[in-house]
Amino acid sequence: MVQQKPKIKRMSNLLFVLVLFIGSLLFTWLRDLYTNGLSSQSLFNIVIVLLFLMASYFIEAKTTLNTSLRALFYFCYFFIIGTFGSAFIYQNQLNVQILFLYLFLSFIASFMWLLICKKIICST
Repeated sequence: MVQQKPKIKRMSNLLFVLVLFIGSLLFTWLRDLYTNGLSSQSLFNIVIVLLFLMASYFIEAKTTLNTSLRALFYFCYFFIIGTFGSAFIYQNQLNVQILFLYLFLSFIASFMWLLICKKIICST
């Protein structure tokens, strides 16, 4: 009788890099909190990234939304959070050029995130 080895799920390289990146961000923010104390900027950064990752996991793994609706969600998230963070948290002046820049960056970021999620899901 031949014994089969139990299958071990392996983490894809892209998922490992993503976990390492998020872990290093959290470490940096926690170090900043320890040295400089709690500020609205550091709290905003931590909360926004964690909420985004939870929402992204929920959308990718638990729903059956098509690609265009997922892209629209990511686009709106990046645009609203980026504009809010820039205008209110970091107190930058908003003008038409900056808004077009945020629209462009949100568009690019949403499709990049969709590609990352697709690679992670296909490789697991």
